[in-house]
Amino acid sequence: MFAKRAACFLRLLKPNAAIRDCDAALKLNSDSGRAYKIRGTAHRILGQWEAALKDLAEGQALDYDESLYSMQVEVQDKVGQLRQRRQEREDLIKYDRDQKRAQAARKKQEERRAAQRAEESERERKQEQRRQEQKERDIRETREKEERERRAREEREKSFPQQKPLSIPPHIVKKISADPDLAKVFSNPMFMGILAEICAFTFPNLGNVQRL
Repeated sequence: MFAKRAACFLRLLKPNAAIRDCDAALKLNSDSGRAYKIRGTAHRILGQWEAALKDLAEGQALDYDESLYSMQVEVQDKVGQLRQRRQEREDLIKYDRDQKRAQAARKKQEERRAAQRAEESERERKQEQRRQEQKERDIRETREKEERERRAREEREKSFPQQKPLSIPPHIVKKISADPDLAKVFSNPMFMGILAEICAFTFPNLGNVQRL
């Protein structure tokens, strides 16, 4: 009864009413191939292609109708196109999602690298600052040391009377000048200084002799 009324609703182009009656018919008899085929046709009219394909396949399996073969092929094509478009849409969504994730990962990596560069720059700046401070301390300590040495030297000079420069008796100088080998040896200031010190101990009254 429900299947017959559903067929009438379908002829009247009332697919929703036909679907309701087919649902009622299938509750009474789940093996009603006619109810499946009518409901599948109603889903086709509504553009519900996957539901139509499922019902038509079930109805044809229970009660094959050759006149519905072309409709079943059409619905299969529509479902194939629908699934292809859905897959393309999902692939596009996945591609966009992957691109956003990759972009976010690149941005995060760039931020991490920028932070590392900033840390390295700050570390180098501090190292350079410490080197400069150490250099300034070394210069200051060197100057302070030189100043202390200069003051100590001045204090020593004040504490001890300045000695008269050492001199060599004229007759010894004359003999050295007359001998080329000796002149060559005593051209060295070091040897001349040693000789002057020896003469200072040997001739302590050399200054008085020279005045005479």
